[in-house]
Amino acid sequence: MSFSNATSSAPIARKADGPDPYAWLQNRDTDEVLDYLKAENAWQEQQLADQTGLRESLFQEIKGRILETDLSLP
Repeated sequence: MSFSNATSSAPIARKADGPDPYAWLQNRDTDEVLDYLKAENAWQEQQLADQTGLRESLFQEIKGRILETDLSLP
């Protein structure tokens, strides 16, 4: 049994059912993409606004369990 072809890539089946509606997001430097990302970030902040206290308390709890003094040598 030979494993010489074990690392060769197998063909990948891809089927496109139509145009990709998110293909325009590949152009990261356009104003449209940046505006879209700003709107998405604003929506996310609004959705998570009521969890700010929970996030902070979890952060403080995790931080309290970590030894903050670096005792190892460089």
